[in-house]
Amino acid sequence: MSRNAAWVRPLTQVDYPQWDSLVEESPQGSIFSSSRYLAILAEATGSRLKIIGCFLDEDLIGGCSLFERRNHIIGKYAVSKGPDTPFCGFIYKKTDEIKIRKKEMEYNVCLNALSEYIIKEKYASISISNSPNLVDIRPFLRQDWECTVAYTYYINLEQFSYEDFSSNTKEQIRQAINEDLQFGNHFSIDSHYQLLMEEFEQRNSPPPLNKLMLQKFFDIFQLTGSGEMKTVRDSSGELLASYFWVWDNKRAYAWNAAHSPDIHDTGAKYLLMYRTFEELQKRGLKEVNIMHANTPQSTGFATGFNPVLVPYYGVSRDSLILTLLRHFKNG
Repeated sequence: MSRNAAWVRPLTQVDYPQWDSLVEESPQGSIFSSSRYLAILAEATGSRLKIIGCFLDEDLIGGCSLFERRNHIIGKYAVSKGPDTPFCGFIYKKTDEIKIRKKEMEYNVCLNALSEYIIKEKYASISISNSPNLVDIRPFLRQDWECTVAYTYYINLEQFSYEDFSSNTKEQIRQAINEDLQFGNHFSIDSHYQLLMEEFEQRNSPPPLNKLMLQKFFDIFQLTGSGEMKTVRDSSGELLASYFWVWDNKRAYAWNAAHSPDIHDTGAKYLLMYRTFEELQKRGLKEVNIMHANTPQSTGFATGFNPVLVPYYGVSRDSLILTLLRHFKNG
């Protein structure tokens, strides 16, 4: 086989160590694309995990993780994200190639092969949300995929400073300190989930992940040293805010948050973010993805920490039948 001939196949569990090595190496790889994380997320969403690998000879150079589901009307469809997981999608090997033409040609060979394989699977619908580090989606546009853009916020932990925060954010942090709110680590899922239930009851909806799934994720984070729960309590010890933070070899991520309904006037969530940034900085992490960029309510909170706005892209395709059904439904 020619060295330039890419080929694609679904990965089996035997391939997962090779996949995880690619995830660690790839600029697009994150903790959300690790095989352990994906397996728990598939279980949590009642999906079938499918990881597709692209090879040159026997070298795994790229891939895409999908969650397959079935609908009794439209048939099989697939997505790449899930609860508390805004992106996974396509990943591609790290390359030191400095010649742009060669670099883009090799990238296109891989992404084209993956795209063609997925199209041949004939999903009724396929929606893939990609890492912010997948900046070139031209291979998909050339094959008639639809493109969407979403946003997240990054904090540069090497340069962040309290003085750069907004005046309101600094006032909230000072208020929390004056009220003797206590920041710390917490290693029990029970109180976090209770707080989560109270928060979502006010929205008349269940939490995106149930308690068992949260525990499974938490166990993996502890086992691999890739996450912790941070909390803020009042002077009596009552839990006001609880937040899962996870990280990989590239950055940290704000993952799953729970807040007391009585938190609004305490500054607790501001103190939690600020102290967590300090701890992540001490760990040697260079940046943190704090999410919070796609709804006005969230952006109002996040922008007070002076983050950088970062886009990330989704690509999708619908079958002709589904397109016609939607057209008929919309009149």
